[in-house]
Amino acid sequence: MRSVLTSVMALIAVTIVLGTITGMSPAIARATAGDEIPPTIIILDASGSMIREASPGVTRMEVAKRATVATIDALPNDAEVGLLTFGTGTGNTDAERAAGCQDVKTLSPLQPADVDSLTASVNSVTQSGFTPIGPALRIAMSMLPADQAGNIVLISDGVDTCAPPTSCEVAAELHRDNPLVNINVVAFGVDDDEEAQQQMTCIGGVGGGTAVSASNPDELLSRLKAATLSDRTVLSARGYEGVELGMTLAEVRSTVGEAEIIETYRRNGVVIVVIDCGWGTVELRDDRVYSIVPADTATPNAERFGVGSTLASLEATYGAPVTADTGEVNTVVYQAQPGSRVGYRVTYDPATDTVLTIIVCRCVSSTSATDAGQWEIDFDGIGPLELGMTEAEARDAAPELIETGDGRWEIESIGLLAFTSEGTIESISISRAPSSYATGPPGAFLPHARGMRLGNPSAGLAGAFPGGTYRSYLVAGGTDYLVTDRSGHLLTFTAYGSAGFGDSSIEKTMPGLELTAITVEDATRTLSAATRSGIFG
Repeated sequence: MRSVLTSVMALIAVTIVLGTITGMSPAIARATAGDEIPPTIIILDASGSMIREASPGVTRMEVAKRATVATIDALPNDAEVGLLTFGTGTGNTDAERAAGCQDVKTLSPLQPADVDSLTASVNSVTQSGFTPIGPALRIAMSMLPADQAGNIVLISDGVDTCAPPTSCEVAAELHRDNPLVNINVVAFGVDDDEEAQQQMTCIGGVGGGTAVSASNPDELLSRLKAATLSDRTVLSARGYEGVELGMTLAEVRSTVGEAEIIETYRRNGVVIVVIDCGWGTVELRDDRVYSIVPADTATPNAERFGVGSTLASLEATYGAPVTADTGEVNTVVYQAQPGSRVGYRVTYDPATDTVLTIIVCRCVSSTSATDAGQWEIDFDGIGPLELGMTEAEARDAAPELIETGDGRWEIESIGLLAFTSEGTIESISISRAPSSYATGPPGAFLPHARGMRLGNPSAGLAGAFPGGTYRSYLVAGGTDYLVTDRSGHLLTFTAYGSAGFGDSSIEKTMPGLELTAITVEDATRTLSAATRSGIFG
């Protein structure tokens, strides 16, 4: 599975080796007119930490600048793009903090992309100062049209040095003010920095976009292109053509309109429905979108891999293939992001190790609790564990899961509990004592919900998961924020400390309290169980 990257798609993922960009064909490097993107602001971190080496003799700043230039060069001709940087106007001494935390520079206003001008601006950047991510996000949002779709892409390697407010709080506020703008983060070289990982994940999570990491130049370029050139016409870890993994059938039909059911059957107790959306087929398992298959096999994925790409090039970005439900020969699955259940299922030509087809699916079947810091929490589950899984499926998905009796399962090392009823999971929770009773970075090794992690203040919950309600338990001393989706799956965020039962100030008090537990449950089942047991009615 080792050969040179080739692609017949509109974009080529190029390789940066010791400061030289190679592999881009001038004839097809630029995106076509069909790859429309919303108005986009790119923010380039030029703080002092960017002087650290990405590889011997090559700084992070050099790699980030070259990846940014390559991404700009691939933009559609009519793309509107603006460019910001921060950290260039001061040093990073304490005496310079006040000025450094306002040091955001507009390299280019939002306008049709002038590649030569933007390239010159990027190449002129020199790293030196602080990391005012929050102020940069505010300025980026102000540059975009009000009440219209837009995209903010942040490339950064470090921790916001200008909080409070935290950059996560700012991102949540901005996305709440204009939900049509997505804030995407490409974190570069933060593999060993748990605090930086946590902040970057939170910004993307509450900002309505994505947060991905890159540990080498190849990954940085691929991830940056995916974040900047995101559109509905490429497969992403989120979905395709507006249909997202995890959607219910009703939600798919609301999005597509003319979706037609072409097959329904049951396999191993799971109800599988396949629908035709015109542009491809969508498979649902137990009323959740499991996989998306474009009708056009030449459709690229978010990182612009597709027919003709080599398996070696995919491995350079996603790592080695993972254990997954493939069911086919000459098929491998690459995990879309570390800790995610989402994967790209790839069929390939064994003679050349090149891609024949690529689809996106929730098909990564197992992952270790040692990677729990990268697990995601959503309305369907925590990390590899999903509501509705059988006990056997749960054990396969999370090998560390231990049965402790009466339908209770746990992974003690990360404080995870799962409860089953009639052999399938109906609720999963993750909990951690307040930081005053625990050691280590707050929640950095535990799963996150759109960047919200245990041990952090609860500020940002309403921005990350709007439409929820608050409740407080005076005796137990706990305060909850509850939010549900259309299918009756409920997320409960619990903070340590009580605002008083029925107190109208709960929504003002809870953001300052420390998040100590997150629970996801199938409320239609748990409420029925509570009713049967006499707890309610």
